[in-house]
Amino acid sequence: MPVGITSLTVTIVAAAAALTPAGPAATVPLGTAVTRAPALTAPPSRSPGPPGRLGEEFVIQSCHGDAVVFEVDVDTLEWPGTGWAWTTASCRDVNIRPGTGVNARVCFRKTGSCNSWKWAPAGSWKVIATDVIDGTAFHLQFDRHSTGRAAF
Repeated sequence: MPVGITSLTVTIVAAAAALTPAGPAATVPLGTAVTRAPALTAPPSRSPGPPGRLGEEFVIQSCHGDAVVFEVDVDTLEWPGTGWAWTTASCRDVNIRPGTGVNARVCFRKTGSCNSWKWAPAGSWKVIATDVIDGTAFHLQFDRHSTGRAAF
């Protein structure tokens, strides 16, 4: 996913004029719930269809939009300081955006192994593990104390 996405243009061809007075497309912040206009040919009492049908509500989500704040434990240089974090369906990868530049890696509970160290510059998103299965238990290791955001 490209870094820095803050909005997404959505066009619904069949009922676009009902969405916005400005025309057939609207720009909304990520994470905003958008209600589509009702279908023009179906009665209002019909049951909702699969995602993507007119008349349903959907939420535009982003991996980084679901990020959590982290603070590296000063004694262990890990986050979380105790226990494990679990990957979610929000992201395919484990990403961090530290407040100060750090080397970081991901350690997995199931295998007991860690991936290679990766440099993450201050204020920028960095992928530190790719294609991680949803529900995987992990923790992050760092080479120094830092705070920032993590998305997984």
